[in-house]
Amino acid sequence: MVVLNAELIRILDNEEARSGRAFLFVFYAYAVAVPLTILGGVAARDRRFAWPLAGALLLALLVPAVFWSGIVTGMAGKIIVASLVLLAATALMAAGAVGGIRRLVMAGSVLFGVAILILLWQTIGTLLDQSLFFLIAGAVLLAVASGARRLFARLSPPAETEAA
Repeated sequence: MVVLNAELIRILDNEEARSGRAFLFVFYAYAVAVPLTILGGVAARDRRFAWPLAGALLLALLVPAVFWSGIVTGMAGKIIVASLVLLAATALMAAGAVGGIRRLVMAGSVLFGVAILILLWQTIGTLLDQSLFFLIAGAVLLAVASGARRLFARLSPPAETEAA
């Protein structure tokens, strides 16, 4: 969560958002993290939980790749990074809901909320621009909350009614 939010702040800063900036150990970390994440998704006993978690981790691993690609300095790079962070947060919430791990649901929710606040913080414009941002962010948040409610309802066991 912390790294993804740091990357989101970094992409929105014009001086920090330069392509090709990575240390050698990052490449070694990728060489280990990508196969282990895929192996974890394939070898897991409960795949309903493992695949959303592996998806969240792979989406998070794509964020630095955008920095290396060269499109990072344009508007497309900023949109891609923000979208990857929000999709990773949604995948974390789904993994926590499916696996019954409330900490993952909380981590995904916190990541989503902080990402929205970072996007607002970096949005410099008129009051109308911020109002439009809140309108769109509120609509997205309502859609995510509605989807999460439906997912929780589908995953929770049905209430047993007692016959009198």
